[in-house]
Amino acid sequence: MPDQTNARRGSLFLPLIIMVLGVLFLLSNIFPGLEVRQVFRTWWPLLLVAVGLGKIWDHVRLRNDPNAAPIMGISGWGVVLLIVICMIGFGMSRGSRGRDVRGSHNVSTSHNAESIERHGNESVRVAIEFGAGELQLNGGSAKLLQADFDTDGEAPHVAYNVSGSEGRLSIKQRDTGPHFGNADERWNLRFQSGVPMEIKIDMGAGECRLEPAGLDLSQLEVHMGAGELNLDLRDDWKRDMSVSVEGGAGSATVRLPKGVRVEASGGIGSINVTGLEHRGGAYVNSLYGKSPVTLRVSVHGGVGEINLIAEK
Repeated sequence: MPDQTNARRGSLFLPLIIMVLGVLFLLSNIFPGLEVRQVFRTWWPLLLVAVGLGKIWDHVRLRNDPNAAPIMGISGWGVVLLIVICMIGFGMSRGSRGRDVRGSHNVSTSHNAESIERHGNESVRVAIEFGAGELQLNGGSAKLLQADFDTDGEAPHVAYNVSGSEGRLSIKQRDTGPHFGNADERWNLRFQSGVPMEIKIDMGAGECRLEPAGLDLSQLEVHMGAGELNLDLRDDWKRDMSVSVEGGAGSATVRLPKGVRVEASGGIGSINVTGLEHRGGAYVNSLYGKSPVTLRVSVHGGVGEINLIAEK
């Protein structure tokens, strides 16, 4: 009777590879410096070559003896696994080198600047769609939008249209076809102060730093798939504002002004609170309900940590 031990042992290679890839892609989402996703986006055809080599390896090994033991202890799936490990090592080495040159432009990175003027006295709704990388948002611009984009592909699509008393500003990462993400993308967006504005951000993975001080915001909505969010809401706000943050995997740190009410919930992770007290199912500070302006903040995380830090 043929020995089924090797077959059963070999059958574990594919599930093992899938599990390893899943863990690594999750880590690369949470830690953008780990460029495994970028490496697989470029070198994924090599996996097809590896599978073909593995099949040839097994065919040669088993052609004369179907029960032959793996050569040097390596089966066809072992060859595939070795190649995957080499690709992972290459991605990790790229990530460490990339962090050393974060402040400089990579040879394959292009820089684009964009500015948008406000047409009149219209209020503005801003929609930002960002796949992966680093996103920085601030106030203090002399124009409605002043933006700098560092990309390794096409520049983002920026469009502004006005209808009546409302303008709609769209900033969207271009779809370049199937890929695993882009950890080299860096956007720096600066918006004009004093313009009635609502901002919605949809971000896949990476690092998001939002400092909207000085903006005339009534609503801020952030959806993140995975990564790190730093949101600084400390400012002398002139009107009530609603803030909603939804995250998948990673960490979110929200710095809060006085007169704030926060609803926070986490799936798998912890909620760390500084300067707030829990009251009626939410976190509030001593000036909530007393200050002329109130911020209502909702933070919901999936896997990771939520840090709420209130101004004293």
